[in-house]
Formats: sequence, C-alpha cells, structure tokens
Amino acid sequence: MLFNQFHDILPGSSITEVYTDALPTWQEVEEVGSKILQNSLNAIASHITLPEPPQPDSLPIFVFNSLNWQRSEVIVIDLPDSFPNAYVYNLAGVALPCQLREPSELIFLAGDIPSLGYRIFWLCSAKSKNDHSSAHPDDSKTGLRKQEHFYPKRLTLENEFLRVIVDEENGDLSSIFDKVNHREVLSQAGGNQLQAFQDSGQYWDAWNIDPNYAEHPLPPTQLKSIHESLGRFLGRAIWGCVIASSVIAAVDCRNHIYNHLAN
Repeated sequence: MLFNQFHDILPGSSITEVYTDALPTWQEVEEVGSKILQNSLNAIASHITLPEPPQPDSLPIFVFNSLNWQRSEVIVIDLPDSFPNAYVYNLAGVALPCQLREPSELIFLAGDIPSLGYRIFWLCSAKSKNDHSSAHPDDSKTGLRKQEHFYPKRLTLENEFLRVIVDEENGDLSSIFDKVNHREVLSQAGGNQLQAFQDSGQYWDAWNIDPNYAEHPLPPTQLKSIHESLGRFLGRAIWGCVIASSVIAAVDCRNHIYNHLAN
C-alpha cells in the first residue's frame, strides 16, 4: 500500500500503465485487510458472554465502535433467509425502530455505542410476546419512498441539530444551518457540488492539464430521485447523495462516481 502512495499515483496523474500495475496491489491490500478485520472482530465476539435471548431463534448483532468517542449510527445488516420478517431489540428488551429495505437488508439506529467498544442487539424473526411498544419494521414499499416529483418542503433535511436544504435542480446543498449555534455553515450555496471539466491534455495522457480546462465545464448534475428512509434522508443526484441521521449532528455526503465510458 505504501509503495503505491507515490505522489503521481494518488491524484490520478500517472500514465495508464501505472494504474494497470497498481490496481491489483490495492485490491489485494483491501482483501487482506478486510479479512484480518473480520477475523479480529469475530475473535472478540466469540469471547463475549451473551445474555438470554428474547426468543430461541434470535441472532446477536455486535456493533463495534473503533473511534474514541461514543457515537450513534444507522446500521445496515443483511438478513438471513430464515428472517422474512425482522425485529431488533436492545438488551433491555425494547424494540427499536427498524426498516426492511430491498433486496434483503434491515436498517436500524444503534444508539450510544461506547468509545472503543461495542453494543449488542438482538435480531428476532417475530415480535416478542412481552413487547407492547409501537416500534415495527416498515417494508420497502411504505417505509422507503422514492420521490420523482419534488416539492421544496420535501427537500429539507432537519433534526434537532441541523437543517439542511437540498437544491431541487442538481442535488447540491443550498444551506446547512447549525440550530445549536444559530449560524449558517456554508459561506455560499453549492455544498457537496460535483464539478467535471473536459480535459484532453495538450501533449501527453498524464502530468499535463489543459490550462483552459475551466472554460470547458461538463453539464452539471441533475437531481433524479429522492429516497427517504428510517433515520436518514437520501437526496440523490446523478453521482452523489446526502444522508442526515435523525439523532446525529452531522451530514454524511457519500459520492459514488460511475464511469460509463467505453473501454
């Protein structure tokens, strides 16, 4: 991995042959590192004494926090085939709001995961007989809504900490207002803006950027659809999305870029 940290490799300014050589090494590093991480977490989990499950077929969910501060996060898990319906309980036996998502995923909010620690939850295939709470899993048809026609009020993401406004034309962030400190975070509209320019170079396929590239911007992104689900709001542009958890003072911008150019 360190060998491929050369300054021309990281920004993408090397020639094609460099990446043909570097990509298999990166893939190997990711594969080996992921395997070591999973084996380490499995080893830790195997030494944890579990309390009595709420149901005989309940499965434990271990949520680890590698950071040195307590945090709450929306968790996505793959459901086993034996769980057509699923409910999540904490160790106190309280059902947590959760949501089924296609094709076979479940999302729920894991609250107050201790720093450098873990918290255990139970995945159950049916509702506990002692559970009288109103929490229940929404299915993907009612709980996860895809919006093709946009209204300004639906483009506002808000919780007790932040109010985020998404531009209905391109999916950029028009505003991030800090409700705790009563101030606007963005100096100007256009947060999480993705810019692309035509750049064919002048002489070589690397190390050379057209000095007039800024005069040839590619068309801006367009907002295609919005997906709203439990604890998070997803405003998706062509390449990007914005997620805001209902109880977390942060906006998570994850950009997925797809290369549709022919090989």
